[in-house]
Amino acid sequence: MIRMLLCLVIWSILRLQLVSVLQSGEDQGYDIETAHLAEARRRLRMLGDLVEGEYDYRKFRDRSRQTLLPMPLLKVWHEAYLATGLGGLQPDWQPLDETSYSKVLQRRAWLGELADADVISEQDIESLASDLNWREARLRDWLLRYRRGGLFGLAPENNPESVHGSRRNRTDTAPRMPGSLSEKDLEEIERRTLRLGWLLNKLHVTDNDVKQRAQEAGCSPRTLWYDLRRHRTYGSLGLVRDERADKGGRHADDWYTNIIMACRLTKKDATVNWVYDEVCVRARRRGKPEPSLWRVRNVCEEINGYVKAIADGREDEYRNRFRFAGRLKLNGVVYEIDHTPVDVLVKDLRSQKIRTKSGLTRPWLTTVVEGNSRLIVAAVFSYDRPDRFVVAEAIRRALIVSDTHAYGGIPSEIWIDHGEELKSRHVTAICWALGIKLHPTYCPEHKPHVERFFGTLNTRLWSNLNGYTGSSVNERNPTAERDADLTIAQLEEKFWEFVNDRYHKEIHSELGVSPPVFWNENCFTEAADVRQLDILMMEPIPAKVTKGRISVNGRLYFHPDLSTHVGTYVKARRPTHYGHPDTVEVYKGGDWLCTAIALDSELADTITGAHVGAAQRAQRQTARDQIAQAKETLAAEDLQQTPASQEDVSRSAERKPEVPITGKTTSATPPKSSTSSDTPNKGSSFLRSLGRQAKNRQEGKDQ
Repeated sequence: MIRMLLCLVIWSILRLQLVSVLQSGEDQGYDIETAHLAEARRRLRMLGDLVEGEYDYRKFRDRSRQTLLPMPLLKVWHEAYLATGLGGLQPDWQPLDETSYSKVLQRRAWLGELADADVISEQDIESLASDLNWREARLRDWLLRYRRGGLFGLAPENNPESVHGSRRNRTDTAPRMPGSLSEKDLEEIERRTLRLGWLLNKLHVTDNDVKQRAQEAGCSPRTLWYDLRRHRTYGSLGLVRDERADKGGRHADDWYTNIIMACRLTKKDATVNWVYDEVCVRARRRGKPEPSLWRVRNVCEEINGYVKAIADGREDEYRNRFRFAGRLKLNGVVYEIDHTPVDVLVKDLRSQKIRTKSGLTRPWLTTVVEGNSRLIVAAVFSYDRPDRFVVAEAIRRALIVSDTHAYGGIPSEIWIDHGEELKSRHVTAICWALGIKLHPTYCPEHKPHVERFFGTLNTRLWSNLNGYTGSSVNERNPTAERDADLTIAQLEEKFWEFVNDRYHKEIHSELGVSPPVFWNENCFTEAADVRQLDILMMEPIPAKVTKGRISVNGRLYFHPDLSTHVGTYVKARRPTHYGHPDTVEVYKGGDWLCTAIALDSELADTITGAHVGAAQRAQRQTARDQIAQAKETLAAEDLQQTPASQEDVSRSAERKPEVPITGKTTSATPPKSSTSSDTPNKGSSFLRSLGRQAKNRQEGKDQ
């Protein structure tokens, strides 16, 4: 009784002081900053010796036990004081009305001197709870509210428990449907029914009845009142346990989730431990408890993989694994072109200047696949990364149809990626000339058939050959260099054996037939002109014809038709190949002359002496025709400049004027001898005959 009177006296004194402070504040310009400064000093006193050094886990733990303040809150105050001094400890309080002031002072008076004590023990709490006739839990809650939030933390509007809602409103929530109940829910209904016991049989239940049954069941009367109201409203289903409001999601306070995601996505390749430390720092600044490492890891794992790939700058992974790729429809015959390095080491047989140091290299493969039938139309192997000439050669082979190349022709479209070698003027020119639409794609998924074929080669062909390196660094074959024994020509031979003997003869899972069968039934193309496609070969190489031969890159090429062009310059176009080609196309003045054959190739064995003799005769006949033509040209020219007959000459002599008399005797002109007069007559008649013959032939041609 005496303690209650003492508390009332203290409360009255504090209230009078508050009223006087408010009245004086109106005259002296008092504001909320005074309370902020007082609270900052109180927090500094709560830190004690912690402000003198850096963070130490043991010291903070001991201080937290002494002051009943959580460690995260002490860390926040410590960091704020080190950063901005006493100003960092000031709260963000808002002014309270007079009613709230009265309640704050009354509650502060209940706590007495224990509220601002530096060290609080369990005995102090038990003693004050006994004096106030309170439960220790109630006193502890009010004491913690003051020590954490200060004087204004005791205000009704600053109650931290008010945001969670009251339990009494839960009685109005409809129960769950019977079909959603599990075995555990049914057991809970039975347990709560037995706990109510004989209360269910009474029509009118009093407080004493509930208290008596609570003592018998070993629970609180409040719990029994709640279950009884639910049972009378909804029956036995009202006793089922309630589901969590955030089931299927996270807790109502999603601040941790947002901060964890923000920390993970704003730092490239952030680890879970780094995110955990960053989130803990931010939680301490807000006075919140630190999350567990498990929660941080769980939130980081739930972030979509494509979001993390973009945030970390892993564009290749995003493009290969996550980027959306709609399947485009193929209209007509469509060729898909792409190239890739072959995962097999082969012998480098190039010249010493450009050969690799190890003598081994990974060749490149450029492939043309028809998208509808999945047919391999053409393929080109090369030592180096394909350039515009290699791509042009692959297209040229795909457009030609012959006895040895039955599948191919002019397609409706050619799909490529954005490689510069695939969009060269060579390719653009021939597509424009033949009416082919060149379709650049924006992701590999838009031309999936050629990409998928590369994977098929890795798993079914390359991996079974000597020198296979593996498709990734993790799968690298350590014995690849030691086992490599193939040349690029042998590799190409094995490639076409696999395509013709296995791949083209298997039933495709999507088509239901083999690729050649589907091609013959659904794909119709027209073969391109071979000479028109020569523009896709390499740029023309000037060469001089010597004795029916030309030299291209140090190799001699022969054709009988070159015999008539000895001593002139021509242009040779050679197909792109990993070695020296056996044939070249020869042009002169934009016109195709012939296909010259290398003298050191197997094709040269088909050249016989008869071919050489025919070439020699054609060369001689061409020379004779040119000489005859020259004679005819000269004769026609002389005919126009020679008099028509001898009589015209004599007449002109008779009309010659007489010599005037000058007193001197002029000697007569000696007569010409018969021999000298016969020679010009014979020559003139010979020229006249040639001119007459040329004129007759010309008139015959004109008629």
